[in-house]
Amino acid sequence: MSNQHDNLSRTNLPIPDRTRTGLITYDAKDPDTKFPPIEGKEMYFRYFRLIRRKLVLHVLLATLMLVPAASFVQEPLVFGVIGDSGLVTPGLLGVIREMKNYRNQRAKFDFVLMLGDNVYQDGIGPGLQKVFEEPFADLLKAGVEFYAALGNHDIRRGTDLQLNYPKWNMKGRHFYSFTKGDGLVEFFALDSTALSGEAKSLVMLEKARLDRQKAELERNGVTDQEKRELAKINAELGEDVEFINQQEAIDNEQLVWLNDALSASKARWKVVFLHHSIYSAATKFGGHGRQRSLLRLRSLLEPIFVNRGVDLVLAGHDHHYDRSTLQPTASPNRHRVQYVTAGASALLRVGVVSQKNTFTAKAVAGVNSFLVVRATTDAIQIEAIGGDGKTLDTFAVVKSTGKAKAAGAQTP
Repeated sequence: MSNQHDNLSRTNLPIPDRTRTGLITYDAKDPDTKFPPIEGKEMYFRYFRLIRRKLVLHVLLATLMLVPAASFVQEPLVFGVIGDSGLVTPGLLGVIREMKNYRNQRAKFDFVLMLGDNVYQDGIGPGLQKVFEEPFADLLKAGVEFYAALGNHDIRRGTDLQLNYPKWNMKGRHFYSFTKGDGLVEFFALDSTALSGEAKSLVMLEKARLDRQKAELERNGVTDQEKRELAKINAELGEDVEFINQQEAIDNEQLVWLNDALSASKARWKVVFLHHSIYSAATKFGGHGRQRSLLRLRSLLEPIFVNRGVDLVLAGHDHHYDRSTLQPTASPNRHRVQYVTAGASALLRVGVVSQKNTFTAKAVAGVNSFLVVRATTDAIQIEAIGGDGKTLDTFAVVKSTGKAKAAGAQTP
């Protein structure tokens, strides 16, 4: 019996390379390894059980391969988007009501992006409790998280307050990133006010005004009252200089960070959110679409977005909803980006929106609105919803040979 065992080829047996029989461990790739000294029928039962386990494993693997891919589709990542929400208006209250209805009746989004101008007019306003915590109380109680970007109305007085407000998750940072959906989407928040140079320009004008006042006081002689005024002016000038230096530092650091962070991202989708829209349909007089600061911002950001594979850019600043055609039309690497303007959560500016821009696919003015976004491995679907509950627009960005493209656009 044992001779018969010795003549068997060890490698012909359908068992793993390293197997525990309960007696000894042996190696199928080692020709010198002998079978365990098992005698009689027990030997055949042992081998039969090993073969049976092997067959069961193969059947399970084959079954898994035959299961439709849809059975393993990841649950969509759903989130909300609001822009320019920093004033409690009837329009904002309608938006919040419909956000709650959407969560209760359609899909429970767990977080919301805020696109800046979070508190009018100076970032502090009547206080975060009245502007945010009270109107959004039900969503906060339901566990919805908020991630904010700074807008031009948030800076100066409100910058530090907002950056360190725990409910907005900025954690002291002017720009930051975070990932959701087990690496499905990475979000990149920017301080576009610093990048646009808008804040610096406004402060430079203020500084020039203060310099003139100071010179006039010094020229006419200084009384005790004027000394106090001079001291106040000097303090404000010091703050202005410090603020300008801070904005320049943020400007320089942010672009380097953005390029590196996008390059290092392993996420399926890359979504940027910021305040200033670099493709806004508000190109008529009074809108921001043609402002020099916006064109400067586009020249700084668009090459990075295209070269580093950004799929979707969400912005506010102008108080309407619009989406662009994929930009740029002549992309150097064939990658193009979808831009959405969604700054109508609380305020409206109707007469500045043009439907004739070559880069505008759809624009809706005169309706307070918010977005709900659903992301899967194959597509990002964006729905614009009015404060009256009606759908303003629905479209999708899909992956095509690794690039983003708009598809399935609907305009109810």
